[in-house]
Amino acid sequence: MDQVSKYLSTYAEPEVNLLDSFADVYFQHVLIIPAYRETTEFIDPYINGKFSSLLLILVINQPNDESDSSPQQQLFNHLDVNCPTLWHNKHLTLFECAEPNSAILCVRRYEADLRMKPNQGVGIARKIAADCALKLTQTMHVGSHWIASTDADAQLPDDYFRQLQRQQRVAALTFNFQHHVTDGAVSEATQLYEQSLRYYQAGLAWAGSSYAFYSLGSCIAIYTFDYAKVRGFPKRSGGEDFYLLNKLAKIGTIQHCPEITVTIRSRRSDRVPFGTGPAVAKILQLDSPALYQYYHPEVFRELQICLNGLSRLSTAEQITDWQGCLEPSHFEWLMAQGLERIFLHQQRQNITQEQLKQHITLWFDGLMTLRFIHHMRDTAHGNCYLVHALENSPFYTTIST
Repeated sequence: MDQVSKYLSTYAEPEVNLLDSFADVYFQHVLIIPAYRETTEFIDPYINGKFSSLLLILVINQPNDESDSSPQQQLFNHLDVNCPTLWHNKHLTLFECAEPNSAILCVRRYEADLRMKPNQGVGIARKIAADCALKLTQTMHVGSHWIASTDADAQLPDDYFRQLQRQQRVAALTFNFQHHVTDGAVSEATQLYEQSLRYYQAGLAWAGSSYAFYSLGSCIAIYTFDYAKVRGFPKRSGGEDFYLLNKLAKIGTIQHCPEITVTIRSRRSDRVPFGTGPAVAKILQLDSPALYQYYHPEVFRELQICLNGLSRLSTAEQITDWQGCLEPSHFEWLMAQGLERIFLHQQRQNITQEQLKQHITLWFDGLMTLRFIHHMRDTAHGNCYLVHALENSPFYTTIST
């Protein structure tokens, strides 16, 4: 059994089984969007045929601890009133768009017996959509092997799919992004948050991290075979994009694609526990946006020193040699996180230097990198005002828009 078939039969969400009777239609591209407490405006460009030969998989979802389903029902009703139905099976409905070769596959996961667990939220919504996309590529209803992912508050450029098809085959693509600028306080707070995202990514790249990529669910595309290899989106109420890319980076390449710029609408939101919406809300609570604090530039310098030390471990033979490769505070923390197990594994298995280097890279992944940064923040450098961090970091000028 091939990797995709194994994933679909073992790890995919039940909705994929409802697609066995799917309509006799074909699309070149597929795009996934989760929608919770969204108004109808964002869907109109897709209804009106902005993109040709596109299947949009829309998962309208709701947690099971919330009783008001009216926003979700209004969104579905908007589709039902404005689009002819091409196919229907239980809580899946395929609507035809104004562009005759495009359609919207709507998954109603807001009905009482189909709602999400609160701790799964947007993660399982994205997983359902991506699993359905994977299934429809396997059955050749979709031609492209890119599963494009975005959000209701994001606007894709007109040449999005044309540019996407030009990209080489990698595990995943990340796209450039910009927030829609207005004169309001929400927009100002969002711009500051955007700067923090670029600052963080640039700091990781400057430090030499293998995990220096943006992780925005509205600005990524995943290759189908690699999606199946890592068993899809994690079922999390937030950060599902970060954890998926973290897994994909261990089996392939995460390539940044600056040719595509996604515009994101500025707004405050409590739909997820962390991310753009909650960060914007946090900034808006401050007396001044200038008081917004973020990681001190020194934590990235510490990360660079740590990564340089880790790169020398493959040539060390004794635990005392390992200790000499790393700063004492770094060594103690890394040992507490499990570095000693890697050394013992090396001793038992007699693995090569190259295998050890790869093992360490996989272990010190994006999540461990974030934990290290938090450790250095909490024990040594604290946070500082973001405006000061941008002025004083040695890497901010390398940030590309």
